[in-house]
Amino acid sequence: SLIGLPLINFGTNTQGKESEKFFSNMFSFHLVYAVAAALLTSLFVWLLGMTFPKWELNELCLLIPLCTFFFLNHEYFRKRFFTKSQPNKALILDAIAYLPQVISFTILGVINSLSVHLALIIVSVSFLLSSLFGLWSHSKVTFSLNNVIPIIRNQWNFSRWLLSSSIIHWLTGNLFLVAVGATIGTSAVGAIKIIQN
Repeated sequence: SLIGLPLINFGTNTQGKESEKFFSNMFSFHLVYAVAAALLTSLFVWLLGMTFPKWELNELCLLIPLCTFFFLNHEYFRKRFFTKSQPNKALILDAIAYLPQVISFTILGVINSLSVHLALIIVSVSFLLSSLFGLWSHSKVTFSLNNVIPIIRNQWNFSRWLLSSSIIHWLTGNLFLVAVGATIGTSAVGAIKIIQN
């Protein structure tokens, strides 16, 4: 709500230097948002690890936030490609992100060597590669911390009504997955997530 919708709505209506400034500001805002999300994810995983030591989450304290950060970058560049009417580049971005995952998971599943740790490494690396392609494909990607506060105000004014809807949608969708995992099992949750992607 805070990045995707304003990017699509405002990005398609800007031209020339105004467009370059808008996308530079959005990229700056996105990076601050992605770093904050990764740090919050790290804190959450650490707290879960301290609360439930049997889960052995300490080794994932770095991998899950990295996966979060690179996934958010992938999603940003994907939306940016569609905003700039470049669906072919969005398709290449998705292929870079998802084909290595499918191939790696299939091979590791067949030889019975797949683990959560290894899966997160594969996902992080594939999203890192797609993010690098996104950076490389946009000739004028700049970062300026000075532009973050004004863009946050602008985005908040535009999307504050959508934020609560997105939070409720996310919570109900994930609550369903928790209920499925508790009643049917974790393999059913995995199957649902695979189909969703």
